[in-house]
Amino acid sequence: MNDAELYAKSSSLQQQFVNKVLEELWPALDWRCEQGTVLDVGCGAGDVTRHELLPRLPPGISVLAVDISPAMVAKAADRYSGPRLYFRQLDIGTPHIEETDVWRLGPFPKVFSFFCLHWVQDQRIALQNISKLLSSGGETLVIIVIGSPLYKMFENLATSSRWSTYMTDYRQFDPPYLRAKDPVGELTKNLHEAGLYVKTCRSGENSYSSMDEQDLINTVNAINPFIGRIPQQLQKAFMQDCVTEAYRTGMIRAYSLPNGTVYSHSYSAVVAHAIKS
Repeated sequence: MNDAELYAKSSSLQQQFVNKVLEELWPALDWRCEQGTVLDVGCGAGDVTRHELLPRLPPGISVLAVDISPAMVAKAADRYSGPRLYFRQLDIGTPHIEETDVWRLGPFPKVFSFFCLHWVQDQRIALQNISKLLSSGGETLVIIVIGSPLYKMFENLATSSRWSTYMTDYRQFDPPYLRAKDPVGELTKNLHEAGLYVKTCRSGENSYSSMDEQDLINTVNAINPFIGRIPQQLQKAFMQDCVTEAYRTGMIRAYSLPNGTVYSHSYSAVVAHAIKS
């Protein structure tokens, strides 16, 4: 099973939090423009773009959704392409944004990015690229994970004798703000240096819960970048070990309630809304 298929099976965590953030911050966005195209960076399999972003847009606004993974783009395009939603491949961390197809389609009045930028180690380049892709006065709204037991889970698996061969670079997948003393301050600084005026930048603890254990297991698998590296015949064993470590590290917690068992995953994230000056 490839990463795109896994991701397409589980986007509930992302959708739940994106819905909450958009409900809160949507009124702060300027929608005086009645036509054009906005950019969604890191669309994955397209669920959040299609179900949370697109329905909120004015009817004359379309979405160009991009992802670094060609397989993700193909999966999203197969599932959701339409007259107001289309997909392209883009690495937002490229040092050559001006040479991309997406650059030629811009600039954009809005750039959104939900649960994507924590995979990009060079935040300065990523945020500078977002700024470059924005039109003058354009706005960006981003959600970036800054902490989760997931990364301890990766460390435990990467230092085990069974899986270390496939995970030698596991530290490269740690969020850039994971060890920052002041992630909000650091992100604010990076946004300012990219030429963006910060209207909102805040962090908080969040949790996703479900009474379906498999739902949480699918979430663990969907955000695990190592599954695609594991030989096909070992993938089932690897995912089983991931679930074991998810419970051990607190990535998944189980709580018994009178009406059944609730499974939850806690994580911390930063939300930022900024305007290109």
